[in-house]
Amino acid sequence: MDALFDLVMVVERLNESLVLLRDLLCWEMDDVVMFKINARRSVFQRPPEASLANELRKLNAVDTRLYEYFAKRFEQRVKAFGAQRMQSELKLLEQRTRYWYQKCVARDNESDKSGKFYIYHSQVLTYEVKDTSTSLCDLMTLPEIIFTGRLRVKQLKRIATIR
Repeated sequence: MDALFDLVMVVERLNESLVLLRDLLCWEMDDVVMFKINARRSVFQRPPEASLANELRKLNAVDTRLYEYFAKRFEQRVKAFGAQRMQSELKLLEQRTRYWYQKCVARDNESDKSGKFYIYHSQVLTYEVKDTSTSLCDLMTLPEIIFTGRLRVKQLKRIATIR
C-alpha cells in the first residue's frame, strides 16, 4: 500500500497532515490553510459511547485495520519530519489560518435558510464573509459541495481544451 500512497492524511491530526502535504508538494503555507466547513458547532458535538464505538470497530474490522496501519505509518512520517520542525510548522499554519480568518470572516453563523449558503442543519457552522474580502475568501468559506461543484466544472473545461 505504501507504493500506492505517498501520504494518507489522518483527520484527527489534520493540521499535521496539512504540514506533511505542504512539505511533500513543496507548497507555501497559505496553500494548505483551511477553515473548518460543514462541521457541527462544538456545542452539538459529543463522542459516541464506548460500547457503540467498540461495536462499530467490530462491524468495520477491515476499515479499522486499514486505519490503524495508516495511522502507524503517519506517526512514523511525523517522527521522521522531526518534532521541533513539526511544532514550528504547526505554529506557522496556525498564524496563517488566523491571518486569513481575520481577513475573510466577519463572524461564525448558525446555518440558516436565509443565509448565502444554506447547509443541511442549524447545528452546522458557517461563516459570514467580510464585505471587504477577496474572491479567495469567498472560496475558502464555500460549503464543500458548492466548492467541489465549481472545481469539477473548472477541471472539465481544462480537460476539454486538452483533447
